[in-house]
Amino acid sequence: NAAFLRTIADQGIESARKFITMLTNVGESVSKAMTLLAELNHAISETHQELAEIEEQLNAAEEVEPELETAADETSK
Repeated sequence: NAAFLRTIADQGIESARKFITMLTNVGESVSKAMTLLAELNHAISETHQELAEIEEQLNAAEEVEPELETAADETSK
């Protein structure tokens, strides 16, 4: 009976060890993925900021009225 209980305890310890090893491996992968995601989010944020600055410059630029050229305009030159 004692040997049986010891075997069950040993199997439980081995199962726990395997589970912790699996969690460690998965945790490392998740950590690396989260780091990469943070870097990509930072790059996207910088791009959005640059686009906002360009849009601001475009909105501040003077509006220009387009002029249509016609054939008559060309001959009068």
